[in-house]
Amino acid sequence: MNLQIVHNPPYQDWGCVMTVGSTSALDVCLRTFLVHGEYLIADEYAFSSAIETTHGMCAKLVGVKMDSEGMIPSELDNMLDTWDEKARGAKRPFLIYLVP
Repeated sequence: MNLQIVHNPPYQDWGCVMTVGSTSALDVCLRTFLVHGEYLIADEYAFSSAIETTHGMCAKLVGVKMDSEGMIPSELDNMLDTWDEKARGAKRPFLIYLVP
């Protein structure tokens, strides 16, 4: 059974996607870039709609510690450097969801 929910644009020169809102935009991004079981990196505290959208796509969310400036780069670096694909059951994440 193929559980991938991936949108593959039939063109290569796309640079802008129109959506009806932020949750719709996140849904479009997840459908474009992730497959079932992959991880999305986010701030330690993410919007509940982002979390629910990620779960609805059968993807997983991993939070990175924050300080008053946002995501801590050294924490992100450490998480990616120590990522254990066998323990997590998924390859290292490549997509980050941030709210500036």
